[in-house]
Amino acid sequence: MQGDAERPPDSTPDAAPDAAMAEWLELACEGEAPDPERFARERGLPESEFAARAGMVQWLVGRHHAARSTPGDALPALPFRAGEFTVLEPAGRGAMGVVFRALQDGLDRQVAVKILDPVFDDGGRSRLRFLQEARAAARLAHPNVVSVIAVGEQDGHAWYAMEWIEGESLASLLARRRSEQRTPDSDWCRESAALVAKIAHALQHAHDHGLLHRDVKPGNILVDERGEPHLADFGLVKDATAATMTHSGDVVGSPAYMSPEQLRGDRSLDARSDVYSLGVTLYECLTLARPFEAASVDRLARLIASEAPVPPRRLVPVIEDPLQRVCLRAIAAEPRARYASAAAFAVDLEAFLRGEPVAARGESLGVRLRRLARRRMREGIAATAIVVVLGLLSLVQSSRSELRAHERRLADKELVDARLFGDEDGYRERLGRALAAYPDDGELHLLAAVLALEEGDVAQAENELRAAAAAHTADPVVTRVCDAIGPALAFVRAGSLDDEQRAAVDRLADATATPDGRELLLRGQVMLLLGRPDDAERLFERARFVAPELSRHAALGLCRCWTGRGEHARARDMLELFVTEASPASAFYRLVSLSFAAGDSGRSADAARRLLSYHPASWFNAVARLIELRAAARASGDDVAL
Repeated sequence: MQGDAERPPDSTPDAAPDAAMAEWLELACEGEAPDPERFARERGLPESEFAARAGMVQWLVGRHHAARSTPGDALPALPFRAGEFTVLEPAGRGAMGVVFRALQDGLDRQVAVKILDPVFDDGGRSRLRFLQEARAAARLAHPNVVSVIAVGEQDGHAWYAMEWIEGESLASLLARRRSEQRTPDSDWCRESAALVAKIAHALQHAHDHGLLHRDVKPGNILVDERGEPHLADFGLVKDATAATMTHSGDVVGSPAYMSPEQLRGDRSLDARSDVYSLGVTLYECLTLARPFEAASVDRLARLIASEAPVPPRRLVPVIEDPLQRVCLRAIAAEPRARYASAAAFAVDLEAFLRGEPVAARGESLGVRLRRLARRRMREGIAATAIVVVLGLLSLVQSSRSELRAHERRLADKELVDARLFGDEDGYRERLGRALAAYPDDGELHLLAAVLALEEGDVAQAENELRAAAAAHTADPVVTRVCDAIGPALAFVRAGSLDDEQRAAVDRLADATATPDGRELLLRGQVMLLLGRPDDAERLFERARFVAPELSRHAALGLCRCWTGRGEHARARDMLELFVTEASPASAFYRLVSLSFAAGDSGRSADAARRLLSYHPASWFNAVARLIELRAAARASGDDVAL
């Protein structure tokens, strides 16, 4: 088990790191981490909250460097042998591996040798997957795919050798054009279409062999000295024919190029996901910009789902309309609206190059309406008219009150899950959105009052209590809790209670005073505010007993009681009852953090693996935690294989 010295600071990271945290992490990994409070202050961010997250990340970075310097884990000194190859010098990095320039014996030809990064090499599942991926890629033989020549293990290190491409990556080429401010012209647009068509054929070749690439991007396309493109780095390849590969949880991708379904963590990806990534690559070639940019993966996913990309011709007028239609079809948010295969994508690009009609048409009315519906719903505006057009007859036939009640229940579940899974920012955002949609809901105003009291904002709490009383004067539960919450206001104001107020609190703490589950839950929250977790626990347990349908709400309260008392293992076990494959990344972050606090490295490792499995886009904390767990487990002697 981990001792106290091996535990991280008591902080649970948000569901998705923002751009500032990503910038701070990059500096930290380079050993140049600035003071987090000053860093946050300069960017107008909450200093204490940012510093807490930075403390957790800095601790993990330290463990990362410790893991990389563990004796016996480091790569051999250069030059060293890998099968029939002499490894000479580093040439770059790929997914989970380090790439070196090497020479092949006898032929004296240059090759690229990729070696599994020691940080990820546990000698077990990760190594097996690395070698399986290499052997899967070795089945490919296409002029626009970097060929795998050999696969093996040497002195405890897994490696594979690939052909050496003399040239540069497409990402480097695009970066140079941007830095030189070279506006794309018609010749460049046609060259880009031809290049992407060749990569589309290469992708189709991989798909025909049952392989998905899953990380198609300019950085993984090498352009040789003759201008020929080569698809490289099948390190995230998914072998659709191998069960051991389809269930691998250690996959990540490059979010800016990932399809919406890949961003969501869907495990049933198909060829259309690679088509999307290649479509984003084409868009960037044509415009020198990506269709969507966001500070976090979650925001990026929402943006893609609800907004149309800026048409390329609006950015670069010389782009011809048929080429624009091809590009936009490839990056359609809905898989069924994209090309069904990489080959179909290539065929349309080649038709454009020959001056022939392309199959791609403008966005259909149905697709536009569906996207508009998602945007309206996200903004809290009723989308009934759009739903009618889309033919969702079951909802149209429902009464307005039934539909509103259903939507309110969904909003309630979102609120509970956000807090249960440790997403405090998400909780605030969802509560604000729910209040905007249901301004006459007294229970929501009560929750807002409790939140305001937690944050010490008495004036806001009083405003919310008045709104709650005015909205639902006929609701006895809301009325009683509004009347009883006075002691909490007094406690926050003065930090103490008089005898009369204490007596009122004692009455509020009586778990047998009411059979109403909602009232028990609200009373429990007040007890937490007053620093009486034992009373809160009894109220939440009683609510769980009398109202099984509110078990999720009660579990939230119980977890808060237990974590407040340091009973982290108990809180984790309760949380486990509600975490499924469909749960957000924050749920798995919460499990990892609670297991850390409980000193259980094995359960921490399991939660981290599940996080990577169900949320491959969440590489930031997930990979850092795996690195930390591996180092901490080895240091403490735990037999945990990551």
